[in-house]
Amino acid sequence: MTIADDQSTEISPDALEAVYDRRRPGPRPDVHPDLLPTYRGIVSDTADDDEYEDDDALNPARGVLFGLLLAVPCWGIVVAGVWWVIR
Repeated sequence: MTIADDQSTEISPDALEAVYDRRRPGPRPDVHPDLLPTYRGIVSDTADDDEYEDDDALNPARGVLFGLLLAVPCWGIVVAGVWWVIR
């Protein structure tokens, strides 16, 4: 094996033996095996997108309305308490 520089240098077989494989022997233990294709950039067409498809387009609006109905009384109590303290 030679390196193309200004001059050719022959790498001895002993030096090649000193080079070791720095990769881990197996996958990391904290990575779920189902996520490995995602990390490697492999896109699968088997994903079930219909599972999260929502038939009712008004569900997000209902969620916002529900949040407002919960928030208005809470803020009313806070405002009344502040008003009571500073009057």
